[in-house]
Amino acid sequence: MTLYATGARRAEVAHLKVSDIDSERMVVHIRGGKGRKDRDIMLSPALLEALHTYWRGLRRKPTLWLFPGKRWHTSNRPVTTKVLWTACQRAALRAGLGHKHIHPHTLRHCFATHLLEAGADLRTIQNSPRPSRSRRDHHLSAPLAEASERNRKSARHARADDAGSSATQRLSRSSLEMADIVRYAGQGFLDRSRKWINGQHEKVRLAITRCRTAALGGHRDQCSGCGHTVISYNSCRNRHCPRCQGNARIRWLQQREHELLPTRFVHAVFTLPRELAPLALQNKRLIYGLLFRASTAALLEVARDPRHLGAEIGFFSVLHTWDQRLQHHPHVHCVIAAGGLAPDHASWIFSRRSFFLPVKVLGRVFRGKFVAGLKAAFREGKLEFHGHLASLAEPCSFAAWVRLLFRHDWVVYSKQPFGGPEHALRYLGAYTHRVGISNSRLVALSDGHVSRLRPRNKKRLMSLPVDEFLRRFLLHLLPRGFVRIRNFGFLANRQRATLLPLCFRLLGSPPDLATRAPQAPRTQTLPQCPLCGATMHVIERLTAAQLLLRSPPHADRRAA
Repeated sequence: MTLYATGARRAEVAHLKVSDIDSERMVVHIRGGKGRKDRDIMLSPALLEALHTYWRGLRRKPTLWLFPGKRWHTSNRPVTTKVLWTACQRAALRAGLGHKHIHPHTLRHCFATHLLEAGADLRTIQNSPRPSRSRRDHHLSAPLAEASERNRKSARHARADDAGSSATQRLSRSSLEMADIVRYAGQGFLDRSRKWINGQHEKVRLAITRCRTAALGGHRDQCSGCGHTVISYNSCRNRHCPRCQGNARIRWLQQREHELLPTRFVHAVFTLPRELAPLALQNKRLIYGLLFRASTAALLEVARDPRHLGAEIGFFSVLHTWDQRLQHHPHVHCVIAAGGLAPDHASWIFSRRSFFLPVKVLGRVFRGKFVAGLKAAFREGKLEFHGHLASLAEPCSFAAWVRLLFRHDWVVYSKQPFGGPEHALRYLGAYTHRVGISNSRLVALSDGHVSRLRPRNKKRLMSLPVDEFLRRFLLHLLPRGFVRIRNFGFLANRQRATLLPLCFRLLGSPPDLATRAPQAPRTQTLPQCPLCGATMHVIERLTAAQLLLRSPPHADRRAA
C-alpha cells in the first residue's frame, strides 16, 4: 500500500522511520534517497488510515523503523527489500496477475500513470522531486503547497544573490553553448594543443564559433500575414555542431517513418573493449568500419540460425563514440525489428515476447568476427601504430596483444522488445544525429572550468578544465565522409525496394503503406511569425558583408 500510494522506491519504503510520517503536513519524509537526496512526498488520507490500522495491529510498537524486520516486527533493523519483493509477488498472485511480471517498481509506474490520468504534465512528473497531486490525493493540506512555494521563492532569491556576488564568468544553463566555450578558449587553446590538433579539429572549431552568426551570412524573412520582417543568421550545418542536429534529426525521422514495420522493435548495443580504444583513435575509419561489419555479421548470422530465430532480419545501426564522461568509448546502437522473413520469404517469423537473441552468443560471434577482421587488416598493412602503440607493429607483439582480447567476454546489450512504430520513432530520436555533448547539458563556465550534467543523473554535475573539455569533445570527430547511420538486412539499400513491401504484406498492412513516400507539408518546417503565428518566407538573401552594415538581430529571433 505504501509503495503504491507514494510512488517511492522499495529501498526508500523499507528504510522509512516512524518520525518520517508527518500527519500534520500530510507528507512523508524520504531521507537519503536516490543520489543521497532528501525529499518530501505526498501522504494521502487513505494511506494514513492504512498506516494507522497497521500500527494498531502490531504486537510490539517499533520505536525507530516504521517496518522492522523479523516475523513479529521485533528486529532493530528495517525490513529487507527482498521481503517487499516477495510481498508484491504474493499480492499479484492473490489478484490473479501471476502470469504478469509484477514487481515493486511496477507500483511506482502505476503511481505515475495515475498522475497522468489525473491531468498532470509528463515533464512535471519526470523532473519534479515531489510528484504532482492526483485526484485521489486532493485532500492534501494547504500548508504544504504554501511551504513549497516559499521554498521555491527562497531558492530563486538565493541563486540571484550568488550570481550577483560572483566575480567570475558564469553563464546560466539556458544561455551557455559550445560556441561560448570555444570562444572562451580562444587562440591559446590552439597554441597549447599543437602536438595533437589537426586541420579537421580547426575546421570544426571554426564552424562552431561561426554558426548562426553574421560571418556565415543570413536572410531576411517576412510574415505572410502581418508583414513583420526579421533577419536570421545561417547555420554551419556541420554534423559535429550541437546546434545543427535538430532539423537534421527531424528530416531523417520523417524519411524513415514509412519504413517502420507494424511490429515491436529491439534495441541492441555492441561495445568495443577498452583495450581497443587507443588503437581506434589512431585508425578511426578502419576500426569504426570494422565495428559496423562485425556487429552486422553477428546479428545476421545468429538470427539466421534455426536454433535461435531462423529468419532474415532488418535493422539500422548508429555509431556513438563517447561515454558519460565524454571519454572515447566506441559502440554501435542497433534498432531491430523483432522478427524477420522466413528463409523462403513466404512468411514472417515473430520473435518471443520478452526475448530476441542470446547476448552471450552474439558477444562471442561479434568478438570472433572483429578479431578476424583486425588480423586481416594487420596482414594487409592497413593499421597504423603511433606513440605507445608503436611496439605493436611487430607481428609477435601484435599476436600477443590480440590474445588478450579473448580473456573476457565482449559486452553486447539487448533491451526487451518494446512498442510499435510510433514508439520506435520517439525512441530513435534519442540516438540519431547526436554529438558528444549537447548544449542542454552545459550548465556553467566558471574560473576556466566547464560544468555539465551527467546523462543518467540530471542532478549530478561534472566539472572539467576548458582545455580538457575541448580535448574530449574533439576526440569524437568522425573521419571525413564516414557514414555513421547504416541500414542492413532487408532494410539495406540493395534490398529495401523489394523486401520491405513484402514485409508489410506479410504483416497484414495496407498495400499502399509500403510504397508511399513520406509527404511532410512544407509549412511544418517553415518558421512562424512571433507576432501573429503566420508563416515566414525568405524575401532576401544577405551576405556576410551586407550583414556587417546592419544591426544584429535579436537573440531569440535567430534561426537556422
